Amino acid sequence: MLIGPICLGIAVFRARVLPKWVGVAMLVSPVLGAAGLPGIAGLASDFTIFAALLGVGVYVLRTPAVSPVPSASATLSPLKPPPLRGR
Repeated sequence: MLIGPICLGIAVFRARVLPKWVGVAMLVSPVLGAAGLPGIAGLASDFTIFAALLGVGVYVLRTPAVSPVPSASATLSPLKPPPLRGR
């Protein structure tokens, strides 16, 4: 679990959709895990990633829903076949 949270943290920063602290928590989590802290402090990496994921969930639930934008195919009239020539 080193590469995934780092890539996800970078993606959070670049997308600018979620709060920045979520990206920071996802970037810090692998560093804490690789530090090899003894005892209960060794769980700091897990707590950090869980807090970031909880933050994502809370953000999603608190953000108002946006109405979908109609697609281009919905606004165009259906295609009509060309007229047939009489024989």
